[in-house]
Amino acid sequence: MREANNNCPALSPFGTARDTQIQVIGTFAKHSEQIEGAKCLSPLVKMYRKLSSWENLLLAYRKASKGKRGHPNVAAFEHRFEDHLFELEDELRNFSYSPGKYRSFHIHEPKRRLISAAPFRDRVVHHALCNLIEPIFERSFIHDSYANRV
Repeated sequence: MREANNNCPALSPFGTARDTQIQVIGTFAKHSEQIEGAKCLSPLVKMYRKLSSWENLLLAYRKASKGKRGHPNVAAFEHRFEDHLFELEDELRNFSYSPGKYRSFHIHEPKRRLISAAPFRDRVVHHALCNLIEPIFERSFIHDSYANRV
């Protein structure tokens, strides 16, 4: 990995085809912290630390479960939600988080479409990431921008 002048490693924003964005950021954070005597913490490292914070994961869990508490997978997560959140926090901090398999199914309204749904624990991580990046991008959105918002 190439190093920048200020002793912080440079990283392409694109990982390999099988890397997820969170894994790429995690890899960057891990390598940045391993540089002996590093004088800076990159904004990505700071963001990754916030991503894995208990407060952010708890807020993300609340957002992801809002209006879905009757669903079986959400209820299973909620039964021991603190344990699940501690596990997610640990996986994110140890750079061992890996997304689960998507569940695919068809819906027929208004037409037949294939839906691929992430496991609930992954949706919690998605919301945790959105908690951090939404304020950054919100400033650049036009007032009438509503599509694909969390």
